[in-house]
Formats: sequence, C-alpha cells, structure tokens
Amino acid sequence: MLTPTAGALERNRTVSRVGERALAVVRSDHRVDVYHSQWAGSVNRLTRVLETPVDPVAALAGADWQYRGRWQPGTLSRRVDALDIAVVYHVSTSGVTVYLPVWLGFTWPGERVTRGVLVRVDTYEQCRCLRATLRFLKSVFHEAIGLDLLDSDTARDLLALALRTRCSPDRIHTPGTRL
Repeated sequence: MLTPTAGALERNRTVSRVGERALAVVRSDHRVDVYHSQWAGSVNRLTRVLETPVDPVAALAGADWQYRGRWQPGTLSRRVDALDIAVVYHVSTSGVTVYLPVWLGFTWPGERVTRGVLVRVDTYEQCRCLRATLRFLKSVFHEAIGLDLLDSDTARDLLALALRTRCSPDRIHTPGTRL
C-alpha cells in the first residue's frame, strides 16, 4: 500500500508501507479484542506458531502488538483487508488457530473491495501450498484477463471453485461468519 507523506523541507512523495502484517483476535465471552502487528505475519513467526512445540501464545508474544479496538464477533471476517493482512491469529483458551486472508478479486487496487475469505490452516505446509496455488492461479487468470480470454467475474468464480476443491467448507470463512 502506498501512503503519501509530506515533510517540512520536501514535496509530497510516496512511501511504501512494507511488512508482513497480522491481526491477533482474542475472544472472550461476547467480545473480540483485535491487535495489529507489522511483522507477525512473517514466515518465521508463522512457522513457530504452527510447527514448533513452543506454546503458540508465547510465539506470538514478542511481535509488538498494538491494540486496534473491540469488534463484534460476526464482523471480523468483513473487516479484514485481505490484501493488507497476511495472517489472522485467533487466540482462545484452547490455543491459537491460524487463518490466511484470501482476496478473490481481479481488479486494480484502487477499484476493488478488499474483503475476502479467511482460510484456516493447521500446518506451515498447508499455508505454503495454499499460497503457491493461489499465486499460480491468479497469475494465469490475470494473463487470461489481459488477453481478453476471461472476464474478471469468471476468474473470481474459478478461483473460488479452486479454493473450495482444495479446502473443506469448515475451513473457509466468508464475510459475516464467525471464526
């Protein structure tokens, strides 16, 4: 994402916000507290949460989390920007569940809604395979759209179909469904 900035001695310029951003969602009773981290979506942190015998909450603890507020539980999947957030960690008394935001769109960044679906992964291998498959299919579909062989709505439907064939329905959370 590009952010315009202006300094006292400089003209407007554009700065790229980089990072592997993540959300941590902590549910208790009927509320959801949401935290944001600039780097907690990194492969290193994701692997530690999913693959090591370390307590997953301990693996998340040092990620410089910033409180973002209290959200209604049913609105979480609607409020996650699937192009800006790499990982959503759902923290509960039973442990940490990991979700990957997946945007199914094929329009330019300024023209689209950035909501997508959240897909639960249990291992880093599942995460790696899902990301590789989505990256490959999106590149093929973008090429086909650019050549006028496919329209963006059909590409979105084909991507959703591919996701449904790779993941069981209980792993895919559409906007409005609870985690």
